[in-house]
Amino acid sequence: MNGVTTIYTIPSVADGVDYGHQIESHHPVSIPGIEGITLPRGTHGYILKVLREDTVLVRWEVTIFFVLPYLLYACMLPHLFL
Repeated sequence: MNGVTTIYTIPSVADGVDYGHQIESHHPVSIPGIEGITLPRGTHGYILKVLREDTVLVRWEVTIFFVLPYLLYACMLPHLFL
């Protein structure tokens, strides 16, 4: 498994959200700096740090098979416009 770390706003504030707790996204999560690529709904991750009451830093677990097609596409972009 590989991972992506993002800031995530928890849809409904839950008591006791803390470091190490597992979380699941209920909607697609966009990856900052990579426009158009999102993590699918239902992706699991672990809270690394609580930033605010409803905002946390999460390390999402992503399989390489999910990321690989996007990386290949990103590598091919410069060659498409030559």
